[in-house]
Amino acid sequence: MAIGASEPLIVRSSAASEDGSEQSQAGKYLSVLGLHTDEQLSQAIDDVFSSYGDPTPADEVFIQPMAQDVALSGVVMTCDPDSGLPYCIVSYDESGDTTVVTSGGNGTRTYIFVPGHDVPKPLRGLLPAIDEVVNIVGVKEVDIEFAITNEATVVVFQVRPITTRGIKDGTWGDRIDGLLRSLNRVKASIEDVNRFNDGQGLVGHTLGVMPDLNPAELIGTKPRSLAASLYRHLLSDTAWATAREKFGYRDLRSIPLVHMIGGTPYVSVSASVASFIPATVPEPVAQKVIADAQRKLNQEPELHDKIEFRVVPTCLKPRMRDGQWRQQFSSLSDDEWASYLDALGILTNRIVSGGALFDRAAEGIERLESAAGQVKQNAGRGLLDVLSLIEKARVHGTVLFAEVARAAFVATDILKSLEAEQLVPQGFLDAIVCASDAVGAQLVHDFAVLEPAAFLKLHGHIRPGTYEITVPRYDDPRGQYFDWVNRSVRGNPTETPAAAPVLSPAQISRVCLEFDQTGYAFGWPEFEAFAMNAIQARERVKHAFSWLVSDALEQLALIGADLGLNREELSFLTLPEIALAVEMRKDLSSFLRAVARRNRRAWETTRHLRLPDVLCSPKDIFGFHVFESRPSFITGNTVEGLVTGVDDISLKDGILFIENADPGFDWVFTRGIKGIVTKFGGENSHMSIRARELGLPAVIGAGSRFESWRNARVIRLECAVQRVEILR
Repeated sequence: MAIGASEPLIVRSSAASEDGSEQSQAGKYLSVLGLHTDEQLSQAIDDVFSSYGDPTPADEVFIQPMAQDVALSGVVMTCDPDSGLPYCIVSYDESGDTTVVTSGGNGTRTYIFVPGHDVPKPLRGLLPAIDEVVNIVGVKEVDIEFAITNEATVVVFQVRPITTRGIKDGTWGDRIDGLLRSLNRVKASIEDVNRFNDGQGLVGHTLGVMPDLNPAELIGTKPRSLAASLYRHLLSDTAWATAREKFGYRDLRSIPLVHMIGGTPYVSVSASVASFIPATVPEPVAQKVIADAQRKLNQEPELHDKIEFRVVPTCLKPRMRDGQWRQQFSSLSDDEWASYLDALGILTNRIVSGGALFDRAAEGIERLESAAGQVKQNAGRGLLDVLSLIEKARVHGTVLFAEVARAAFVATDILKSLEAEQLVPQGFLDAIVCASDAVGAQLVHDFAVLEPAAFLKLHGHIRPGTYEITVPRYDDPRGQYFDWVNRSVRGNPTETPAAAPVLSPAQISRVCLEFDQTGYAFGWPEFEAFAMNAIQARERVKHAFSWLVSDALEQLALIGADLGLNREELSFLTLPEIALAVEMRKDLSSFLRAVARRNRRAWETTRHLRLPDVLCSPKDIFGFHVFESRPSFITGNTVEGLVTGVDDISLKDGILFIENADPGFDWVFTRGIKGIVTKFGGENSHMSIRARELGLPAVIGAGSRFESWRNARVIRLECAVQRVEILR
């Protein structure tokens, strides 16, 4: 057979393992494009069959004419393969290359929508094609590879059944109706939050899972009831606002920062932005700042985990009076902008020069550690003891933590600005963090040099998932976090901490001149000491207050066991319900078990809902793009290694992939990893801090690219040029 030169062919894989009802490996195998000769076709058929490994008699290949004049191509799934919910998930590329999506290439966009709701204009022609394919094959749950030409003709390349372990009860129409009922309840919750914020004078309705306190990183996007309740009570109800009000920001102590919507913790962006405006700024100017900041985030939602660096200024930084920041707040007049920056300058001077903060931090850490050290868990204690421990953590720990965390952020922000303006060398911030000898580096050092009992006495209270009772602590034998026999740590554990980086006299002179021109009331030596103290204090307070939280959860587990409730059941209680159980004096076991069952049912109802990371409008929940994130690259190093996960037997020399990580995941740094990639997180998130302390290459906040990178076998992180390369 001779192939016509004007009609190039493509050979596509069609292995039996791709098309089964119990499994799917779509996109795993080879496809060969642009075939013009018999020899090319024959070789391509052999190559595609070879990519299956050991072909079976049921394996086939497709030989098709190549689509011409392609404007858009991709894959649409007519249901969520994890849950079975009837979402349509379209991954598409507009480059004209029909292999980009299936090969996991860069540039892919994903749009998720509920049937019956609108889609972006380029995808509208796809809707009748989906209906036609479903009618032909007689299966609702299908995966369709397609292209759309410049003349809006839809070309279907391949159709496979979707493998799903999720919901299959009821008719397809019943499942769509059920999903719409759930989403309409979510819509009503969003509208309630919007009305509340409007009543508080907070302009704008944007919500996000990562702005400010980073709930997606700390408790996940679908936390259980107890973890969500603890996190909100300790951090997001009042502690965050109390600390900021003390520093001179606007007082938002009566306004919650985080709202549970559809089982997902969302930060109110208007409340967050408002809390970073100095209290002395007039209300009309503050309203403009809030509106401009939200407009920026709505235009670039990938900045949702960087709002304090890129969306709203929280301190005065060098060379802010012109350039990007001035353009971003275009609704302010020149006089309003100048007065706003003056107010930020007064606030910044107050934070940096407020040395008493670190004296309070040192005293607070001692109180926390002393209180935690006196806790003796036993089943004879009651629920009031649990609530008391949590209150100690809140009163003595979380406001202090919010204060020192804000100070550390100001230090980090100014140092990053100095780097960006080339007033200090690149990597100077990382060197400052390394020299601070913070808790993460100390934990790795202690693991290398201490006996297990001594190590666990210092760090045994830590758990991956600070607020999650079902997760074992470090000192729980079930955890098995540490390999005591084959200790593997980065660097030489006997080395003394790195010395603080030293600027030359000429560099110090340049920085001091810049500080004077900025309007700072402090010089370089005072700022350097402030930065070192703030970074170290933040980690020490975090380590100390989490001790009391951890002890409270262990005490609750003991009481639960005495009542016949396991940790799984206890994880679906909330603090108010625990307090109510104490007040009611009824059968505690029956009452708490009934509450846990009810809360679990609610969690199961919402945990598979697909909601956007940034909500600009209630209608977004019915159809939204999964936006491309802008990861933060930590250190300027390059490293390559095997892709690993926390459940792998060995992490040594691997690049660890982890969706979200709080301080409890510091154990991974004792396993000899070469780098780390997270799905959530920003420049000031926990894993960013740890990576800087340890000089560990990291990509923080990979977002939509996380899954495609994690599916690789070997990758290279090139942090200096901000690039991740899949090697195989």
